[in-house]
Amino acid sequence: MTRVQVVEKSAIQTARQIGSTQEGRRLLWGFASLLLVLALVSVISFVVVQNASGGFTGYREMARDANLAGRLQANMLMVRMNVKDFIITGSYKDLQQYADYYRKMSGFLEEAQQEIVKPERADQIDQVAGNLRDYVSAFDAVIALRERRNDAVFKVLDVRGPYMEANLTAIMTSAEESNDMAAAFHAGLAMKHLLLARLYVAKFLVNNDQRSVDRVKKEFEAVRHRLEILDSELENEHRRAMREAVLSSFADYESTFAELVEIIFERNNIISGTLDRLGPEIASHVESVKLDIKSVQDEIGPRLQARNTLSIYVVSIVGAIALIVAVTLTFVIVRTFRRMTASIESARVAAESTAQTKADFLANMSHEIRTPMNAIIGMAHLAQRTDLNPKQRDYVDKIHGSSQHLLGIINDILDFSKIEAGKLAVDAIDFRIDEVLDNVASLIGEKASEKGLEVIFDIDPALPAHLVGDPLRIGQILVNYANNSVKFTEKGEIFIRANVASDEGQDLLVRFEVEDTGIGMTREQTSRLFQSFSQADTSVTRKYGGTGLGLAISKELAELMGGEVGVSSEV
Repeated sequence: MTRVQVVEKSAIQTARQIGSTQEGRRLLWGFASLLLVLALVSVISFVVVQNASGGFTGYREMARDANLAGRLQANMLMVRMNVKDFIITGSYKDLQQYADYYRKMSGFLEEAQQEIVKPERADQIDQVAGNLRDYVSAFDAVIALRERRNDAVFKVLDVRGPYMEANLTAIMTSAEESNDMAAAFHAGLAMKHLLLARLYVAKFLVNNDQRSVDRVKKEFEAVRHRLEILDSELENEHRRAMREAVLSSFADYESTFAELVEIIFERNNIISGTLDRLGPEIASHVESVKLDIKSVQDEIGPRLQARNTLSIYVVSIVGAIALIVAVTLTFVIVRTFRRMTASIESARVAAESTAQTKADFLANMSHEIRTPMNAIIGMAHLAQRTDLNPKQRDYVDKIHGSSQHLLGIINDILDFSKIEAGKLAVDAIDFRIDEVLDNVASLIGEKASEKGLEVIFDIDPALPAHLVGDPLRIGQILVNYANNSVKFTEKGEIFIRANVASDEGQDLLVRFEVEDTGIGMTREQTSRLFQSFSQADTSVTRKYGGTGLGLAISKELAELMGGEVGVSSEV
């Protein structure tokens, strides 16, 4: 939380510093003016477009209403065509098509009743709905009458007619055989008039005219007259029985034809008086809706077009003005920004030059200090090999140990300065992992032995003996970790492990672990463990020493080699 507050305070201070200069105020005013221009353009464009598009919603609704009316009109036309075809042919295919188009029209009609809300148009649609119900009821009656007509024709007329002809033929044949020429003559005339009656019945079924009905009745009278004559002429019982059968069938035929005439005339009255009237009325109502919509569209269409054209002009002019203002403000902002960035760039170059000078100085000083230190270490080492009294040896040992410690600090500072300057590079050479670990053991072994610590190496058998990398930097990282373990562990063991983390052909990821039984760290301490010039606990610095650079350098070296570092600890 503290770190965030510092960043916010710095940002506010930076903004205040920018606003306190003339160039900064000009830059801030330029950005503010640019934002104001953008806001004005947005508001004006929104108002203009809103005004231009206001009428399009109503226009689109009218277009939808017109589309619904057109669909109603088209489907009603198909309904009427299929009704007409069914009346002519009686085909159930036409009846099925009628049902399909009626179902579609009912759906469009229901949708139109919901969508079309203008009172005049809604009233027309309601009249269409009422007329359609009457139309369907009338057509259902026509279908029922056609069923009755078919029953009369196919079940009575087409059965009784041939039956009467067969009996009259039998009477003529029997009379001729018995040489009863009068009976044969009258039976033949009855046959003639019966055939003519049936012929005009068929003609009536096609033409549905009163003239055919009258002619059928005339022929019926003639047939009845001849049958009456046969009643007095026939003496043979068998022929008289056949004449009675003809008379009975004729009565049934005649009454059925009378019923058929009523059925057909009733059907025709429904067709002419209802279907032929309601069909055009429905079309007229739908057409009225379409014409009303078209008249309104013709009225508001040019007005919407003019409003849209005006909106385009206004937006274009405002956009052009805004573009000119924006270009001007951008020019001012860019020029001011260049002036500011020029000074910032000069300051950055100066800061980098100062930092580079400091880094070069630090590196040179490290080299200059390391040369005499190597001499001191060497001479102290030679002095240790001579005969010294205990007091002298104690002095020389302290000189040698302190020199080694100081040389390590100087090496850390030199590596850190190289890292900061971006001049530290890692090598990729062939090496043996066991040689690296042997070197680590030799460097920390003496210190570990002095404290009674046992150093245990655990190497993964799957780890290849020969690798390619930077053995010096790998060893440096392991020594840093191991030295810390030795430094902060009073008793127990130190484990150094090397395992294969992943093997992807030519790329091998090795995981090194250093585990100890030392004092441990809290989570807060581990969070700043790899920061430069920082230690987990500053209170231990006086007791254990150190600069706080070792693990920070290890982190940078691991990342340069494509790896990473981490820590896990318990107190």
